[in-house]
Amino acid sequence: MRPTLIALCLAPALSSCAAAVVAAGAAVGYVQYDRNEAWRDFEASPDDVWKASLAAVHATGLAVPAGVQLGSTEGEIEVDDLHLRVERHPGDFVRVRVRYGTFDTEDHRRRARLLLEDIAARL
Repeated sequence: MRPTLIALCLAPALSSCAAAVVAAGAAVGYVQYDRNEAWRDFEASPDDVWKASLAAVHATGLAVPAGVQLGSTEGEIEVDDLHLRVERHPGDFVRVRVRYGTFDTEDHRRRARLLLEDIAARL
């Protein structure tokens, strides 16, 4: 058989395995990093995740601009060098993306990880 045909035949099985891996990652709360962005998936309502995110940002001492709110599928908080995005995803999970600064540094990763841990603790 050709490699392409084999890959197509295996795709349904592999996609279900990938879904199981994603679900396991969400349950564990593993923090991912990609190009100066950290993210974590939460199995909670978008409203609860949004409130926890606002409280966690306030706890860092940053003043959240007035008027920021969660839309029907996402919400963003941008203050100083912090960019935080809360996104509703199919499959009953909410992803929080955190980016500090412009460049990928150990300090930016540490700050993002701490903020995501604080959000998790508030849920």
